Amino acid sequence: ARARGWVSEQRQRSAGSMDDDAAGSPLFTYLRTKLPDLLERAVFEGWKVAVPQASSLRGAAISQALVESHLLRQTAIRDEWKTANGRTVVVVKDPGSGSVRLTAGRGFPVQGNTVSVLAEDLWYGPSSDQGLQLVSVSEPLEKDSLSTLNSYATTVLEGEGGLPQNAYLRGG
Repeated sequence: ARARGWVSEQRQRSAGSMDDDAAGSPLFTYLRTKLPDLLERAVFEGWKVAVPQASSLRGAAISQALVESHLLRQTAIRDEWKTANGRTVVVVKDPGSGSVRLTAGRGFPVQGNTVSVLAEDLWYGPSSDQGLQLVSVSEPLEKDSLSTLNSYATTVLEGEGGLPQNAYLRGG
């Protein structure tokens, strides 16, 4: 069964540039280009992709693990979702304001990190007539681990005069 949307139709429509932003996001680009089998599975099984705004990913090393933490499949428990790598995400809806937030739960390095859902849209691949729900979110669900990575890189740059060979960060 296809999952219903989290945001109102008005918010879906008002997110005019959301499709460009989400489909062009570094995280979604990585999924499309480096993990096509996982993308195909997500489309086929009706998962959602929580796509952090590109600006929130500056300096982040995009990896398969990070992408898997943003692929969401519904569980039998209302408003609970599991990531492709087995972590728990809870959807919290505010009936008064209509806002929707995702909260990182069990399995995440830091539990309780909450991000805002900005909009939703459907993405259709070139060879599929079945859409994939893209959920634009304010920040990565693993924001704290990205901050730790950036903090480590800054410490290394300032203290040691260079990055270790295995560290690569893109500025932006």
